Amino acid sequence: MKSESCHRGAMDGRPYSLPEGADTAALTAITAAMVGVILNLAVWFGLHVIFDEVRTIRSSALNIDAPVWSTLNLSAAALVLLAIVAVFRFKLGPVTLLAGCAVAGLALHFAEMT
Repeated sequence: MKSESCHRGAMDGRPYSLPEGADTAALTAITAAMVGVILNLAVWFGLHVIFDEVRTIRSSALNIDAPVWSTLNLSAAALVLLAIVAVFRFKLGPVTLLAGCAVAGLALHFAEMT
């Protein structure tokens, strides 16, 4: 009887329904995995932008990227700090923040070239 109702639902254009609570558990697991991937990318990208050199420390179970503190890019670190202040203090939206950081980054890039 259960499979009959599932097939009937699929024919009506309704999605297949999971047992009570199973869909919530599956979505929670997928959400946790996606948050972990995005956080990992943010940390990796941040380290490689702020520091010119990053060394990988290898152990049997995991690899950790460790920054070489003498290669700190001060202009990139200042831009990151300004972006953090803009988001949390002044509540700037993502498009405004991205545009402002792009302009500031280009200005810093051209200032360092001359």
